Amino acid sequence: MCCNMVHTSVTYTTDKPYTVSIPDGGWPIRTERRAGKTDVRPRLRNKSCWRTIKNINIRFIKGLDFLPQRLKEGKTGDIDMEFLLKSLGKLHELRYLINLKLELLDVPDVCWDNDFLDPLYNQMKEYLELEVRVKYCNDKLTYCNDLIHLLKDRDDVIRGHRLEKIIIILISLEIVIELLKMLFEYFS
Repeated sequence: MCCNMVHTSVTYTTDKPYTVSIPDGGWPIRTERRAGKTDVRPRLRNKSCWRTIKNINIRFIKGLDFLPQRLKEGKTGDIDMEFLLKSLGKLHELRYLINLKLELLDVPDVCWDNDFLDPLYNQMKEYLELEVRVKYCNDKLTYCNDLIHLLKDRDDVIRGHRLEKIIIILISLEIVIELLKMLFEYFS
């Protein structure tokens, strides 16, 4: 089996010749056989899919740009818990999209059915650097996740301290009320 990479097509030669046409924008893959056509659409249709994911990541990360500066200045008191939870939800939605829904690293079913497509798909993954890109996106999202969890944990600790103070004040009030009752009973 041999594979020749040309700008617009990949020609595979096994016992029968297969030509895979690559449009100018990148993929989808179309394999042509003499006895009909087989349409192979991998999970990643073209580079514009990655541009879209990258733009979504950039917008999400830019939305969190102010957080490290606020942490550095020690001014995290005005960060809303609702904002943190929404950001955490968006983060997990992005991770779901990249890792599960798009199935970027999974081999399409048609490659399992046609052995000659598996090397082609692997070559496409290498050409588009899918594993590197997914790892890079996941590393960025892991950093954002750590940052959001740091602020959320800090907010939880502050709430816990506030609740402890309220409990201490309530216990002190109960003690004062009991002392007043005891003093009132003693003098009456």
